[in-house]
Amino acid sequence: MSKITERTLYPYICKIFENYNWKCETEISVGREFPDLILKKDGTTVLAEVKIDSERKLIDAITDAHEKAKKINVDNVVAILFPREVRQIHPDELERVYRNLRVKCLILTNWLSDDVELTLEEAIEVFSKRYEEWLIEKIPKVDYDFVVNVVRESIRDLASILRRHITKKPIYDSALAIIGRFDLFKLFVEELGGERVEKEIEEESKLLIADIASYIFANQILFYHIISEKLDYPKLPEVDPFKPPEDLLNILEKLFENVSEKYSKIFGLNLIPILYKTEKDRVNLCIAKLIEALKILKPQHIEEDLLGRLYSETIPPETRKNLGAFYTKPEAAKLLANLAIDKWDVKVLDPACGSGTLLVESYLRKKKLAPKMDKHELHKKLLEQIYGVDIMHFAFHMASINLASQDLEVPVEPNIIVGDGISKMVKSNPQLTLEEWFEEVGKGRIPKDFDLVIMNPPFTRRERFVNLLRDEEKELIKKMNIGGKAGYWAYFVVASDKVLKDNGRIALVAPEGFFDQSGWSVREYLLKRGYCLEYVIKSSLEFFSEQAAFRDYLVVLRKGENRKDPVIVVLKKKLKDLNLDNIVEKIKNFKESILDKTENNEFLALKQPKKLVLKYIRNLKPFVAFNTIDGFRLFLELMKKIGHLPTLKTFGGIIVEYNPKSYARKLFATRYESRASNLIFWIDSFEKDKITLKTRKGKIFSLRKDQVVYSLRTYAGVRYINLADKEEVAIIDPNAIPEEIKKDTGLVNKDELKKACEAVKRTYENSAGNILLARKVRLNKIYHLAYYNDNKVLGIASAILNLHLDASNNIKKALTLYLNSSFSLIQLLALLSEVEGAWVTFTDEPVWSLVHIPDFNKLDDLIIKEVVKTFEEISKLDLKPLYQRIREKDDVQRKIDEISMKMLGIDFDLDKLYNVLAKELEILSSVRTSRGKSRRSRRNESESHQITLDEF
Repeated sequence: MSKITERTLYPYICKIFENYNWKCETEISVGREFPDLILKKDGTTVLAEVKIDSERKLIDAITDAHEKAKKINVDNVVAILFPREVRQIHPDELERVYRNLRVKCLILTNWLSDDVELTLEEAIEVFSKRYEEWLIEKIPKVDYDFVVNVVRESIRDLASILRRHITKKPIYDSALAIIGRFDLFKLFVEELGGERVEKEIEEESKLLIADIASYIFANQILFYHIISEKLDYPKLPEVDPFKPPEDLLNILEKLFENVSEKYSKIFGLNLIPILYKTEKDRVNLCIAKLIEALKILKPQHIEEDLLGRLYSETIPPETRKNLGAFYTKPEAAKLLANLAIDKWDVKVLDPACGSGTLLVESYLRKKKLAPKMDKHELHKKLLEQIYGVDIMHFAFHMASINLASQDLEVPVEPNIIVGDGISKMVKSNPQLTLEEWFEEVGKGRIPKDFDLVIMNPPFTRRERFVNLLRDEEKELIKKMNIGGKAGYWAYFVVASDKVLKDNGRIALVAPEGFFDQSGWSVREYLLKRGYCLEYVIKSSLEFFSEQAAFRDYLVVLRKGENRKDPVIVVLKKKLKDLNLDNIVEKIKNFKESILDKTENNEFLALKQPKKLVLKYIRNLKPFVAFNTIDGFRLFLELMKKIGHLPTLKTFGGIIVEYNPKSYARKLFATRYESRASNLIFWIDSFEKDKITLKTRKGKIFSLRKDQVVYSLRTYAGVRYINLADKEEVAIIDPNAIPEEIKKDTGLVNKDELKKACEAVKRTYENSAGNILLARKVRLNKIYHLAYYNDNKVLGIASAILNLHLDASNNIKKALTLYLNSSFSLIQLLALLSEVEGAWVTFTDEPVWSLVHIPDFNKLDDLIIKEVVKTFEEISKLDLKPLYQRIREKDDVQRKIDEISMKMLGIDFDLDKLYNVLAKELEILSSVRTSRGKSRRSRRNESESHQITLDEF
């Protein structure tokens, strides 16, 4: 069989082109060149290259193809790349299959710049149809993603050079001076990095500086190219991408100087002196290829509404991942801005503006609502009404370039300030004219008459972020008097009130803490200041911040009386699969309607009574907890039936968290599935008078029972409700550990070991209880929510809480059984804090303490006896995991729930409850699972995943 080559394919390719009236010439000589194919039509000439199994970097493919076209004096080129598998096709089969062969087609023409992967016939059809449109419109079509990918490649190439030199102190110091404060980036790298050592984090931070510097410089070139094409500025130089001029950096520096006065926030960050200190020849090659590619691709013709987003999209995904905390997904930003803005002339502030995504979407929303006026005049007015603050120069640069790009024909500098958004809001002068405003901007201050503060504030833990602030900023933080364990986001919300007009709005991407116990002081403050919730949006499939590991919400609050009940919306599709304009209109119409609930295939929405805000002010999670209407409905139905009953707290339950220090934690031995890194002892045998432990190295030693206390490290693998004879232990006698074992396990400090043993013994005496509660769990893995033991057991707070209750053992057994019921579970789902999907936290005071339980003081002794009998039967069974029992409507779970209904004195539809709980747990699990899948598999799943509910 003769092997298929590029030449074999020429006649078949020509056949398709000729169907679209292109004249196709093969292997003709043009001067000294022999192009593969020459296409001609209506006086237009195109060079067509044909390759099999030719993989190269995109930017190299572009510059190489264009250079070949220039050699034969042709402006247009198309490269058709066939996969290697085409060589395996029998030549006799080509006639039958050639039209449907998959190809990569690089199109660089006056009418279209694109990189498509289609069948051969489809690719040529796109190429030809776009040509016919161009003959009429004379406007080139430039693919947005194509430009993004090309610039990303350039950034990677430039960053690879800078990364080799960034560790040199002069270069690092110079880059840091230009990029600005980097301590916040380091903090986020630390939080994402778990237990990595400080030196490793420091090195990664330096590499990130190289990436950021490369991004800024590449986008300065991109921005300059676009304004030079749209305005009367000198163009980027014509360069040979393979032999660029030695003074290319000098040329660019002079070009940038010409526009730096009008665009100081974009070109004020001068990275060229740093690039001189690296490998100038390699830098020049990289820059020359980018310049050549931009001239070929013509990004200035990208649609206007996409142009502003172009610059933040060009950052490579691997760099973006480390900066994820600073990005709001554009679709989420659009949804939030469109819900919060209902007038064109509102004055908007983002005090933590990051890349400017929220400000750009606010601009576009205001533009859409604006009356008819001159386009350029409108752009000026809109930028006068939009302000941003960010603590980092990098974010300042990104936000400035995004906003300025909304109308490049009008060189207006956006009102973006570098600084801490909290102190800027709290300290600014409230009475300023427009002229005074510009004077204040120069001083880094902002006015106090905003209609909207919109933001995605930092979610980092407060104590870590505050440590980065200056003394003056720390003093301001103290005065704001935010209680609880609210993160740094809380200060942004409270400070927003200082700059907001009456009837103004706060719109934010809110963390879990906005609703759970940690944010109660913020909610209380807002309530006292007259704020009311208007909208809360959550997604059942994804998070709104890029690279987020924790649940977030879109929240809109209004400062002033609102007669309407808050609208809670749960999105049932991915943001990218929604028509956002249509969604916003539907949500707003629902808010004004007399309906109290609505549902379609895109979202469900219901109005939660305002009184619930007051009822659950300490933990507002029931307001937003569920992903289905039936979840909300059944929870409220249950509360109507049992809301009068005591809670664990009012019944006298005291919940204790025990967090042993690292040395003490090593004294806890396990027999189950604990995987903690500080775990050094395993239970080998548990006899009547002695306990045998073994170490990681398999060494064994025995202890008397009076040398240990009963404990439980984690719920993992604990399959029985009753821990009798299945407890774990913690060592309380330092002399019980042989010297050889101490050396092997690192317990060599006698004083530390003695203190640790004493601490465990003392804590056991004060904190251990007969009931243990699950604290940090995977809801799709756990077997039980509560455990009982006749002997007191000490749980470790990383996974287990200790419950103290002054009651008989029979009541404690009955309570344990109830706490494993579906009625307890639905209450916990309403109050929990998500860590990551089904990985959740049940804390003490605001979660477990609020769970309504039977009034055991009023229960008949016969019922208690029946419950205890059921407990004894079930406690001996090796049960399935809780999620499986719920999903399968397991007989044992039904038995627990039926006896729990007797204790509560209610009737309830258990089958419906199981259906709802199964769906809620499934959705919780899917949020976490989807984050680990490929983009393609997630897309396919989102298209097929529809939440179906019974009519409410």
